[in-house]
Amino acid sequence: MRQAKQTYNVHGMRLTAEAQSASLLAPIDAVLGPFACTRSARGAFSFRLRYGDPSSAAPQGLELFWEGMLPGGTELAYYTGQCVRRVRQPGRTDLHIDLDRRDACAVVARGFDQSVGYGCLVPVLTEFLPETAQQVVHGASLWMQEGRKRRAILMSGPAGSGKTTAALALAGAGVHLMTDDASVLTTRARRRTGAVVVWGLPRPCKVHRNTVRLLPWLRRLTLWAARAQEECLVKLADLADVEARREVEVGLVLWLGKRNRARHRVRKLAPVAALSLLARENLRAVDRRADGPAGRAFGLLAALVQQCPVYVLSAGPRPETLPEVVVPLLRM
Repeated sequence: MRQAKQTYNVHGMRLTAEAQSASLLAPIDAVLGPFACTRSARGAFSFRLRYGDPSSAAPQGLELFWEGMLPGGTELAYYTGQCVRRVRQPGRTDLHIDLDRRDACAVVARGFDQSVGYGCLVPVLTEFLPETAQQVVHGASLWMQEGRKRRAILMSGPAGSGKTTAALALAGAGVHLMTDDASVLTTRARRRTGAVVVWGLPRPCKVHRNTVRLLPWLRRLTLWAARAQEECLVKLADLADVEARREVEVGLVLWLGKRNRARHRVRKLAPVAALSLLARENLRAVDRRADGPAGRAFGLLAALVQQCPVYVLSAGPRPETLPEVVVPLLRM
């Protein structure tokens, strides 16, 4: 079986992926393809993938950080320790991340190559990107052109709060969708303002059939069945102007609160309250050093809530009318 290898420069985080087969590398390349660079180049971070029998034994000396179901109905367990992470999809993948060595290794059961995309790549990027002053946020990001300037919306909230539906509702009104679930915040020294900018991982959106019913225009796009019968996938490539390498200054943050049966409601948050919500959803208290990745990420979120207004959005029953409420907030 022929080995496959590719190096990616993800906005300054150079990652070399080496897989036992081209099929194992394909889910990685489907997301990071826009960042591919010279094959002979070698990144400072490595991600190795091979076929095998994923271990089912409980990791020794690690703390269970999160356990639950991924979109599509796949189980995942995330374990943390000092400079070590272990991420498992039982019977499918077993991922080991060594932060000191900047190395990740995934053992993948045959027949589950596609499980590498969400269950392995996203944890790898979540752990490695902060080493280059970038922070993965569990939220959607979109952008609009206002005169000569582009401004972005970051939409965050708990799992199941409706980020994908809200993001697609805005996309249907011409707001450009970067990602529905994995946004990345950073600042760039080359920008004179030092503003917080966002870019998004261009993964397909998992869409519940109810969302397609509420937003009928989605039927015109390429949809195909996900593993869960009630879900479909929408390729971002079918939406206009998707560019993973684009970084856009954030002009508005929306926190998705509880939905209601009446109408869309927004409420402005004070910066301290906004920072508390965003940090609770997106940061782990594993590295308590102020100059470590967690400390830098907290500083990035603090700069974000000082840079732009943050609103709690309680969405009503008609997502197609969300642009009427959200777009004016970005223009204020």
